[in-house]
Amino acid sequence: MQQTSKLTDRPLTWHSLVVALLLTALALAIRLPRLDVFITPDEPKWVCRSVNFYRGLRAGDLTQTRQTGHPGVITMWLGAPLMDVSLDEPWLEVCRNPSISDIIEEHGPERPRELGRLLFAARRGVVLFTSICLGLSVLLLARLFGLRIAAVAGVLLLLDPFLTAHSRLLHLDAVTTHLMLLGTLCLMLARRSSRWVWWVLSGAASGLAVINKSPAMFMIAFAGLVIGSEWLTKRSSFQVAAGRMALWLGALTLAAFVAWPAMWVEPRATLKLVLDTAFFYAGHPHANSNYFWGAPRPDPGVAFYPVALAFRLTPLSMLGLVLASVWLVRKHERRTDLWVVGAFVLFYAVFMTLGQKKFDRYLLPVLPFVHILAAVGLWGAVGWLCARFPRRLRQWAMPLTVAVLVVGLAFTGSGVLARRPYYLTYYNPLLGGIRAARHVLLVGWGEGLEQAAAYLNSQLDERSGTASSRALPGFAPFYDGSAVHESSYDPATVRYVVSYINEVQRRLEPEMLGRYYDRGNPIHVVAIDGIDYVYVYENQATQTAIDIIATNADPERDAVLLGRPSTFSEDYAGDLPVYVVDPLATQDEVLEELDQIRGVADRVWFVDYWHKNPSPLARWVEHQLRTHGAVSMREEPLDVVVTAFELDDEVSFLDRTPARQVDIDYGPLVLESYALAPGQGRFGSGAGISFTWRVEQPIDHYYQLYLHVLDDAGQRWGQGDTWLLDESLRPTVEWVAGSRVEHHAAIQLAPEIMPGRYRMLLGLRDRLGDEHPVARNAAGQELGLEVDLGEIEVLPSPWFGQAQTRPMHDETISLAQGLDLVGWGQVVDDIYPDERLAVVLYWRAVGETRPDYAVELSLVGADGEAIALERDDVSTAYPTSAWRSGELLAATYGLTVPADAPWSSATLQVRLASPSGEPNDSEAELAEIAVRGRLLHEPQPEFSQRATLGDQIVFLGYDLDDQASPDGVASITLYWQALEDVGADYTVFRHLLDASGLVKGQLDSPPMGGRRPTSTWRAGDYVAEHYAVPVDADAAPGDYRVEIGMYEPANDNQRVPLAVDGQRQQDDRLLLDTPVRIVAATG
Repeated sequence: MQQTSKLTDRPLTWHSLVVALLLTALALAIRLPRLDVFITPDEPKWVCRSVNFYRGLRAGDLTQTRQTGHPGVITMWLGAPLMDVSLDEPWLEVCRNPSISDIIEEHGPERPRELGRLLFAARRGVVLFTSICLGLSVLLLARLFGLRIAAVAGVLLLLDPFLTAHSRLLHLDAVTTHLMLLGTLCLMLARRSSRWVWWVLSGAASGLAVINKSPAMFMIAFAGLVIGSEWLTKRSSFQVAAGRMALWLGALTLAAFVAWPAMWVEPRATLKLVLDTAFFYAGHPHANSNYFWGAPRPDPGVAFYPVALAFRLTPLSMLGLVLASVWLVRKHERRTDLWVVGAFVLFYAVFMTLGQKKFDRYLLPVLPFVHILAAVGLWGAVGWLCARFPRRLRQWAMPLTVAVLVVGLAFTGSGVLARRPYYLTYYNPLLGGIRAARHVLLVGWGEGLEQAAAYLNSQLDERSGTASSRALPGFAPFYDGSAVHESSYDPATVRYVVSYINEVQRRLEPEMLGRYYDRGNPIHVVAIDGIDYVYVYENQATQTAIDIIATNADPERDAVLLGRPSTFSEDYAGDLPVYVVDPLATQDEVLEELDQIRGVADRVWFVDYWHKNPSPLARWVEHQLRTHGAVSMREEPLDVVVTAFELDDEVSFLDRTPARQVDIDYGPLVLESYALAPGQGRFGSGAGISFTWRVEQPIDHYYQLYLHVLDDAGQRWGQGDTWLLDESLRPTVEWVAGSRVEHHAAIQLAPEIMPGRYRMLLGLRDRLGDEHPVARNAAGQELGLEVDLGEIEVLPSPWFGQAQTRPMHDETISLAQGLDLVGWGQVVDDIYPDERLAVVLYWRAVGETRPDYAVELSLVGADGEAIALERDDVSTAYPTSAWRSGELLAATYGLTVPADAPWSSATLQVRLASPSGEPNDSEAELAEIAVRGRLLHEPQPEFSQRATLGDQIVFLGYDLDDQASPDGVASITLYWQALEDVGADYTVFRHLLDASGLVKGQLDSPPMGGRRPTSTWRAGDYVAEHYAVPVDADAAPGDYRVEIGMYEPANDNQRVPLAVDGQRQQDDRLLLDTPVRIVAATG
């Protein structure tokens, strides 16, 4: 090897050629075998892009060479020639849309397998190109640093697992890396020798790198830095430096232009696409997030690349890099070249850190330069060790130290080659290898998915075997069955779920991870280097449904109905007939089939699978079953719902009432009509109601519909509350103006509802903003917040006894033969004259026969006399003689308190009467009720304190609970007497005052809450009114006074003059003598 003392490039020798050829051959030997093992996520796209690229060239449509903004031009040039396929084959039209999931859906599962075969052939082009580039790089390194350093650097490049892995892929990074390496080495040679050819070659290689991957535009800035440094250090003039830069840029532009045909026809659009893509990726993190240091992170931050580089180095390269630091600071003839190499590593890493989207492979271009530095460091260490040998052993120094270096290289090579063909799984063993890396970096790029596919291929039989995987590009080409993306997961048809390690790290598709990975129990795991990469799960939804039905079904009376086609039909081997809802059937056809099923089965097991986009027809079918049958069992295991519906001959699916036109206007929404199906309601099935809405204008609210079923007393016996959604489950804010929407609601009826006729009350509300729209009729008249839709008839239920509501007062009392009172509802504590008392009574039929009873409800005073009494049939629509044994029913009964009812304490009693009208001897006392009626005698207040209000009213005194608590109530009863007829309506005020006179509780209202206004008081009347005055929450413990008085709202709230012993009181108020003590609440 010729030595020169001047700082010029070293001439090429045959030794250099031999070493370069040898390393090229070794690179081919390492990189070519087993190219058909696994597929990375983007490679099928690059197969299609390569095909489209060449098809565009053949057709003369050069714009087709602009497939993406990455742009990947050199990768596409390399892709198609070695594919062993005629580009004229019609099936290659699938590449117009290179999405694997779309290709499978549109063209079948065999197309991804064919793309896989093309990919494995196309990879050979990248292997050949990168291997040749490796040999060329060694030749250039030999000219720069000498053959020995070049050889060591070449071996380190050859054995770099990360570079080797990417050099076997039809992708961008390895091709771009080698072009940037060649461009930089030529740039270094140009700087040294000043020969124009090196400037041209450097620019050309950099231009090819730029049109392969846009981050290679870094080369423009780096070349400017190198050339500018020559001028700044006065090694060249400004004119020379500018000329060199112009020559370099010209070569870059020409190479990019010539190599990319799209630039020939649409250069501006092509450049814009590249720049827009580059800036987009730099300004946005990866759409699927990233993973760094134990957590998903969209942008891993500035520490990412240094950590990733450390994990991707081999121990030998890391040692060499440390040793090279010595040569970077020592003065020697190649130090400037080393600084150029080091500058590339530093500035490119900083450049890539500026972007938000970060992956370890984005730092691949710095690895060759790291290995160059490492080679300098290692060979420098060899020279340093040789100089330290004793003189007598110096002849052995070089062979021994070189042997040590060779052993280190061999050891590194064995560690790398041990990972073949999964070179990407190599991580620096000094840092813990892959076991540590999986907790720090995103791991896995398709390795192992082909093993999972092979396992599932061995499990396939005559049944369908659809598998779901988010890593579809790496899985589908190896799988013999049908595969779908996880976003299209459907438990009705998917048998297997395949999860990948980097999905788990980033928690992608968290719902799917929650279904399978988080629950454990995979049927197969693919492990590489002791780390679980792929998890294969079997979807148990169908088998679980089968097990539920097998355990609980009766073959003599049951049938199975599937909400949509599923694997259940293939897997079920039981005795029950299985029906499937045809997704293309009309609603009328489905109703006919449901009624046919009702004719052969008493119970239907409806199996419905979860789906992120539920089938409107399946939801409608379940609605029909729910409103025509009674649910006797419901199980909701993972991803499937199994519901048993009891059917009955009396309830036909074809029973529908004609639509009733109502035209109720809610502003942007108009209810045109509704219809009941079936026409009557029953407990168990309830009733179904269908609404037709007309959308007048865009809607700003998420409306919910509520429908209440009420009796004449206003007691609720059923309801149907539901969000207003169209058939596609879109809320009202997404409804389109001018459209009509059909909405179905199920009315659930109370188990104890008495057969008869009930009112339906409809209202809307915004569940997010609590807005209640006012309804209007077609003429624009206000109907209020709730609209009476008319009546619904409730018939006796064939499913009585399946469920019962526990009454508030649960007590069984036998009142007559064949009929027990089994409880009653809430009863008021007090009641006023002319008010109606209502109570819900619960009955149970005992035995098979009983007469038609009437119920007698009475309010009995302390003297045993009835203050009020009313009698009515227990049920008019469903007489007790027709009740079935064990049937439990309830209804609202009431009585009205007479206007002249006295002030007294009374007992609410109930008894039954026979058809002849004779009351039964047995009675039930339900509650004690205070009748706040007329006082027939002057009352005796607990605290006497008199005052006069005007000339008409005397205050007699009061009863008072002398203790209350903050945020509680102070109980008080006031007693009055009318001296003469009071013609005006006054309001009584009752204020609770603290020691400083501040109001800490207040209640202003007409007497008896308006039930006994002062305008009805007549001379001589005594009036008592009982109230609970609210106490403020911030009332401090202590004694409080109560002030009372009256004012007249019609007279500008003027207070009625109040006097004590003829002396008018200040502010026309009376302070009661007895204080109320506020004590802190306990417990």
